[in-house]
Amino acid sequence: MEKRDVKNINESSNAGKIGLISATIICMNAMIGVGIFTTPAKLAVTVGPAGILTYLFSIVAVLFMALSLARLAKVFPQEGSFYNYAKQWGGHYMGLLAAASYVLGIIIALGLLTRIASQYFHQFIPAISVETFGLIIVGVIALLNIAGMRIMQTGQIILLSCTLFALFSIIALCFSNADYNNLIPFMPHGWTSILESVSAAVFSFLGFESATSLYSIVKNPEKNVSKAIVFSLLIVGLIYLAFIGSIILAIPQNTFTSSDMTISQAMIKAFGKSNLILNLTKLISVAILTAICGVLQSVMYSSASLTFSLFKNLDNKFANFIVKSRYGFGIIILTISLLTIFNFFNLKSMGLFFNLTSIFIMFAFIMAILALYFKDNSKKLKDKIIVYLGLITSTLIFVNAIIGFLKEII
Repeated sequence: MEKRDVKNINESSNAGKIGLISATIICMNAMIGVGIFTTPAKLAVTVGPAGILTYLFSIVAVLFMALSLARLAKVFPQEGSFYNYAKQWGGHYMGLLAAASYVLGIIIALGLLTRIASQYFHQFIPAISVETFGLIIVGVIALLNIAGMRIMQTGQIILLSCTLFALFSIIALCFSNADYNNLIPFMPHGWTSILESVSAAVFSFLGFESATSLYSIVKNPEKNVSKAIVFSLLIVGLIYLAFIGSIILAIPQNTFTSSDMTISQAMIKAFGKSNLILNLTKLISVAILTAICGVLQSVMYSSASLTFSLFKNLDNKFANFIVKSRYGFGIIILTISLLTIFNFFNLKSMGLFFNLTSIFIMFAFIMAILALYFKDNSKKLKDKIIVYLGLITSTLIFVNAIIGFLKEII
């Protein structure tokens, strides 16, 4: 009788929740992003063919960080932000610092995506400068967000389709032009370059932090959330490895003359200007551009929402005005837009974008994961290993990003 009652309770608690396959798809959708299109030139210039090893390390690092965040969601099920996680061990001000650091990292990432989108627009209309396109893009997206226009589920499917079309088209085109001679020299900048460029590779996976939201919607979350994270990372990781590997095999290292060169420009330079190549690269460019603009709008909106929730935890007149004012959210959108434009115009190097994004976002991750180190009472060795590895990998990326930032400015 007791076993039957427990079974009934479990069935009741799982009612309306999603299974392992759906959870895996959600994780994949969060991770597969346009960030992957920003990294090939950076890796080609700074790492060479050994960039594939940079991605392998990044996959392992993201796995441990994502599992750590999933553990946070289990230990603190009522909490859902970097503010609340860091507050568990460091108090109110540490929570504010962690949340502000994460938001700032995302805003810097917005500047990077704006630069990439502007470069693609400039390819289609060379008469208009990259800088002018940047102003137009940020202005239009800010107005759309202030007007309350959000990308619905159908729009998200379209954006994901554009991303996947671009990914698999590039993979197919590059593998059809593969030349193993392009692997030599494999590590022209030394083994240290593999770790130094991790901040660029990890940028491709941003979104994995959504794993914390799965505990409340997945059946048997203690087992299925971890499985969903592992399965989704394996699938996305394999796609990304195929993508980077195909580019390394097909496009000679010296083709990428700068770290902000677009993939379309590199493919035309490497494969020639036949009608087939030109038309295909145009289609790919349109797909990438559509995906980037959609991500810019959704990320700007979500970062404004995070900032708005952060203001709710502040106790001063300005914060109270923002929270209570009907124009408060619009003011935040405009502020984020101005900061994005500032980053766009002042961060000229792709390395600065990648490293600064990693510095601020990894700091937020470290502050959050420390809540497990100080407040998690689990005696299981597996849980302790996850915490330690999550801290080690995020700290390693953080330190390498600081080193990379110092090299850029010096």
